[in-house]
Formats: sequence, structure tokens, C-alpha cells
Amino acid sequence: MQTAPSVSRPQTVKPKASRPHHKRVRHKKVTHVRSIATPKPSVLPSFVPAGAESAGAPQSSAAAIDYTRSMIIAVITLSIFVFAIAAVPARLVPWRTAAQFVHQRHVDLTLFGVVLLAAAGVAILLTKH
Repeated sequence: MQTAPSVSRPQTVKPKASRPHHKRVRHKKVTHVRSIATPKPSVLPSFVPAGAESAGAPQSSAAAIDYTRSMIIAVITLSIFVFAIAAVPARLVPWRTAAQFVHQRHVDLTLFGVVLLAAAGVAILLTKH
């Protein structure tokens, strides 16, 4: 006996489900660091004797006073430095360019020193130091 050829149904081929390509995630190793609590300094309240309250008031402007004093000192120092440059004779300066500068500007350097010294004097008078 002969068998009839079997009719095969058309098969639909499903594509294989491909996995999405993800980059591997590499996690950093966590090192546990023990935090050490720093001791807080204990602050004691300051006791001001009666009648001495006015002495505590200028402390808020103490930083400004120190700043102005340092600026006045810097201006006086700069004026002395300019006077010293003006006082050096040009023939004693070993560097030729500097010697020419000093020779051409003796009067200018002296006047600039006088102006700086006057500015320091005005600042002293205005800040009452």
C-alpha cells in the first residue's frame, strides 16, 4: 500500500527572542568607614561684671579695627619703600634698566612716597588711632 503524501502545513518560523545587550554593571566595593565623633568643646558663658558692659561692645568691630590698622601699616611701609628707592643714586644700581628707571623718576618716586605718607596720616586721623 501506498500512502498518500502528507500535506504539511506551512510553518511560521518565529525568530528567537534575542536578549537585549546590556552592559554589565560593575558595582564599586563599599568600604565601611567608621566615623569618629569629634568631641565638641564646651563653651562656658562669659560673666561680665556690672558696669563693664560697655567694654564688650567694641568687640564686634574689633576685626575692622585690625584690618584698618594693617592697611595703615602697609601704606606706611610702601611709602618708606618708595622713599628708599628714590634715595638710591642711579650710578650705584647694578642693573642698567633699573638704574635708568631710578634716574628718570627720582622726583616722581619722592612725590609718590609723600602722597602715600599723607594718605596714611589722613587714615590715622579718620580712624582715630
